[in-house]
Amino acid sequence: MNIELKNKNLDLRLIETDGKVYLSEIVFDEKNLIRCGKNVFNSYVYLFGSGYRGKQFNRYCKRGEVLNFVKHEEKTFKNGKTLLVIERNDKIEVTTFYNIYDEFTVLEVKKQVKNISDKEITLECVSSLCFSITVQDEKDFPVFYKPHNTWCCEFNYEKINLGNGEFAPFKIADSSAKTAISSNGTQTTNKYLPVGILETKDCGVLAFEISPAGSWSYEIDSVCEGEEKNLFVGLTGRTYADNFWIKRLLPGETYESDSVRLTGGNDVDAVIKNLTLYRRTARKKFKTNAYESVIYNNFMHNTYDNPTEEGDALGSSYAKECGSDYYVVDAGWHDARINGISPTQAIGKWYTENVSNYPSGFIKTIDKIRSQGMKFGLWVELQSFGVYCDTPDLLSEDCFFHENGLRPVCNNRYQLDYSNPKVREYADNVIAMLVEKYSPDYVKIDYNQTALANDCASGSAVEGVRLHSKAYEEWFASIQEKYPNVVFESCSSGGMRNSPDTGKYSNVISVSDQSNYTVYPYILANAATALLPEQIGIWNIPIKLSDTPQTSDEEIVMNCINSFYGVMHLAGRLNNLNDEQKTLLKEGVDYYRSLIKIKSVALPVMPDGFTAYGAKEVCFGLSTDEKLYLFIYNLSDGDVVLERDLIRYGVKSARIAFPEYAKNQTTLKNGILAVNMLPKSARVVELLKK
Repeated sequence: MNIELKNKNLDLRLIETDGKVYLSEIVFDEKNLIRCGKNVFNSYVYLFGSGYRGKQFNRYCKRGEVLNFVKHEEKTFKNGKTLLVIERNDKIEVTTFYNIYDEFTVLEVKKQVKNISDKEITLECVSSLCFSITVQDEKDFPVFYKPHNTWCCEFNYEKINLGNGEFAPFKIADSSAKTAISSNGTQTTNKYLPVGILETKDCGVLAFEISPAGSWSYEIDSVCEGEEKNLFVGLTGRTYADNFWIKRLLPGETYESDSVRLTGGNDVDAVIKNLTLYRRTARKKFKTNAYESVIYNNFMHNTYDNPTEEGDALGSSYAKECGSDYYVVDAGWHDARINGISPTQAIGKWYTENVSNYPSGFIKTIDKIRSQGMKFGLWVELQSFGVYCDTPDLLSEDCFFHENGLRPVCNNRYQLDYSNPKVREYADNVIAMLVEKYSPDYVKIDYNQTALANDCASGSAVEGVRLHSKAYEEWFASIQEKYPNVVFESCSSGGMRNSPDTGKYSNVISVSDQSNYTVYPYILANAATALLPEQIGIWNIPIKLSDTPQTSDEEIVMNCINSFYGVMHLAGRLNNLNDEQKTLLKEGVDYYRSLIKIKSVALPVMPDGFTAYGAKEVCFGLSTDEKLYLFIYNLSDGDVVLERDLIRYGVKSARIAFPEYAKNQTTLKNGILAVNMLPKSARVVELLKK
C-alpha cells in the first residue's frame, strides 16, 4: 500500500508492505532529493537493554524496535495538512506526525512514543526522522556543510566532501563510517548549530534543522547493501550513544520527540527562503518589534559590568543625539563589585541596587534616560545564581541543578532548575518586581554558563536538562504574554543559543559577543540558516574603548552596515566621536530606519553561497519583489573592484545607498555588479528589479 501526503510544493511517499512502513521518497518543488534505499523504516526507536546497537550505534545497523503498521490518517489545519502514521508492538505505540504547508516547501516531523505495556520501559533513542540518499559511487556523495557555532565565531560552516573523508571506502559493506554532530548542555549551540546542509551534485540542496531542548544530536552514515549504496541521515534530538540520554516511561506515559524540519531546492537561496517563510509563520507575534528601533546598550566597549550614574547620564545624552530609541543598562546596576569580584558573580538578589555606583538611586538614572525621549531597559540573568550572593538561602536546595547529588558550579554560578515550579515562581516575582519598581520598556535576559547534567527521577541527567530547557522556554513565552509592552531580549553569551526554539519565542536574539567589526560579516553572511534577520541583535560599535579612542569613517560605515541586516545594538562611548563622525553615524541610523518597512518581509539571499571565515570578499543581503539590498565587504588590505554576477536576481539598475560619499562608485552591466571598494570597507547597494 502506498501512503502519500502532497501539495503543490512537496510530495511525501511511504510504502506499507508485509505490515511494516518504509519511507520511500520526498520531493521538494519537483526536486527528487530523497529517494530512500529499500530498508529505511518510518520509525527508529530504541529501548535500553534491548538488542545490539551496531558498531557505532548507526541507526541503519540496528533497526531497534520492530513495529507493525496500524493505520494512517490525514487531517487539515489552517495553513496545511498533517499525516498521522501509527505503528505498534507489544511494548510501545509510535505516532508520527508529518506536517506540510500550503505556501512553502517545508516538511515538519515529530514522534510520540507511548508505553502500552504493563511494565516500565526505558528509551535511549527516538529518531524524529531518518532518510537516505541513494548514490552511485563515491563521486556522487553530496557536500556537507558542518555547522560550527563557537563563541564569537557563530554560523561558521565547514565545507566537507563526504566522499573524500571517512566515507571514502564506500565499497566496504561493513564499514562503521559515521559523522555525528552533537551538543550537550543548556547552551544548545555552544559548539554546533542543530542544522545541516547537504549539496548534491545534480539535484540541488537539502537543508534540515532540529528544535532541541537541551542536548541534541544527528548523524550521517554510509550504508552499502549489495549494489545499492546510500547515505543515511538520522535526525534525533538526543541519544544514549551520543549524549548519555535515557527516558523512563511508566505504563501509559508518553514521550514526544524534538521537532525537525526538512526542505530542498535548487540552491542555498531556495532552501533559506523556505525556512524563512516557515519561521515567520511559526514565530510568536509581538506588539512591539525590536527591529523597529535602535537600541543602545552600555555594556560593550563602554561600562562592561561596572556602569555608573555619571556614565549613564553622559552615555544616554550621546545615545539620544545619535538616534537611539532605547537605552539599556547592562550588568552591574544590581550588586556592587566587592573585593574585585564582579557583580555578575553575586546575582540572585535582584531587588538590591548597586548603591556604590548609583548613590542617588537607580530611579534617577532611569528618569534621566526617559527625560531625553528614550525608552529604558535593563539586564538580568535569571537562570543563574551567583556563588557570592549574600543571601544563599533565597532559594531552597531543590531549586538548583545537581549532578550525582552535588550542586555543580560553572563560571562562579549555580544553575537554577526551571522544571521546579518554585524556580518559575522566583523568576516571575523578579520580573514583576522590576516592572513595578522601574517600569522597563526593555529587558535583556542573559545566560552566561552551560550546565551539562541534572539529576532526574524519570531518566538520566541529560533528561533533567531537557525538562529544565522545555520549562524555561515555556516560562519565557509566558512572561512575554504577561507583559506585551515590554521587549524581551534573549542572550546567551552572545550566540550560544542560536537554535530554532529560541527563534520561535524571541523578539530579539543576541547572536554574538563578537565586537571586531571585520569579523562580524562572516557571522551575518550565514546567519539566515538558523534565524530570521529581523530578530538578530547585532553590535554597532563605531568607536572602541581605549586610552586614546579613535576611529575611521570606514570603521563607522562597516559597523553600521553590519547592523542593517538585523536589529541595531548601538554601543561604545559615542561622546568620543567628532561632529563629522556623529553625522556619518546618524546617516547610518537613518538608513537603518528606512529598512524597517521591508525587514520582516524581505528574504535573505546568499549570492556566494556559504561564506568561509577569512574570505576577503563577503556578499549577502535581503530581497523583496521590487529591490535587492546587498551588503558587500572588502576585508582585504588593498583597493579592489568587487564584482558579482546577479543575473539570476533579475536586477535592472544599481546605486550605492550607504554611505552617501561612495554613491558614484558602482556600475551594473548585463547583470554584473562592479563596486570600487577601499581597504577594509563595506557598502550597501540597492538594485531595482523592475
